[in-house]
This record gives sequence, C-alpha cells and structure tokens, in this order.
Amino acid sequence: VSRSALLAVSGTAALVLGAVAVPGAGAQSVEVIELAYTGTPVTIEIPGDGSICSIYADLAAADGGDAEANGGVGGSIGGLVPVAAGDVVTVVIGGAGGPGELLSSAGGFGGAGDGGINEVDGDLGGGGGGGASWVAIGDTPLLVAGGGGGGGAYNADGGDGAVGPGAGGDGEDVSADPDWGQSGTGGTL
Repeated sequence: VSRSALLAVSGTAALVLGAVAVPGAGAQSVEVIELAYTGTPVTIEIPGDGSICSIYADLAAADGGDAEANGGVGGSIGGLVPVAAGDVVTVVIGGAGGPGELLSSAGGFGGAGDGGINEVDGDLGGGGGGGASWVAIGDTPLLVAGGGGGGGAYNADGGDGAVGPGAGGDGEDVSADPDWGQSGTGGTL
C-alpha cells in the first residue's frame, strides 16, 4: 500500500470461513469474505449446523493521519478464531485518522484518539490516530490489529492509534524540537 502526504489508509480484513479438512471426509468448502472500511461493524452469523468450527482472519488496522509529521502505519495480525454453531461474529474495520487541520483532527473509526489542537498560534493541529480492526464474538474481541499514531504538528500532539496486539506504528518522531507536539503512539496492548 503506498502512502502520500496528508493521506492515511483505512483498514481491511479478509475472513476465511470453512471447516478443517479431515482425512477421508472428502472435500470441504471454503468461503472467503473480503471486507473494506465502511464506518460500521459487520456481523456474520455462523451456521447452526456445526459445519464451521473456526475462521481465519487477516486484519489490517488504519494508518494515523499526517500533519506536519507523518502518521504511523496501522498494524496487522492474522490468526485462527474458534467459533461455535450460531455464534455472531462482529468485524470492525478501522478508519484512517484525519489529517492535521486548523482544529482537532478526528481519530479514525475503531477507537482512535483525536489529534491535538494548536492552541498557541492557531496553526495546523495534530493528525488523528488510526482506528483498530478486530474480530469479536459478543463483546469479546478475539483478534485485534492496532491503529497507527497520528502525526504531530508544531505545538500540537498527534492522536494515539487504537489499541491492539497487532501493534500500529508510532507517528514520526519530532521530539528533537521542544516546540513540536508529540506524534501519537501506535496502538498496542
């Protein structure tokens, strides 16, 4: 995925639904569901016939928004998620953090922090943090990719990325200049 100045990338997910192949049981069907950012959670009901006992999820969280410093890249994680017949699986795809603006930049959908406001001279604020992407059953997240931290700006901090064990990258380090705000921290546990 390529990135440009003041452009942050939203998260994605790919889910593989199917049963594990059992020797002598014949061919098993597999369904691949690719999801892109929509700004709303997606729910998938596992069939009640017991034909699916696990799903494989490959998640990418969203990038933090750029400001005068670059936002961090969203984390990624993949893994097997056990499911039972009738489970309702919720998938959240993180949204990109807003670019640094004159006022606070919004953190991306998926729990990210807003960018800081430059209250000193009213110039560019910090970029919003990137939203996390996750798979949950009920209220329990089972697999989470952390969002990237938002980029800092002169006198304004970047927003923190949303939390997850698939760590998001920190926003660009601008700490050498004491007048600069701190870039946001990538989402980690």
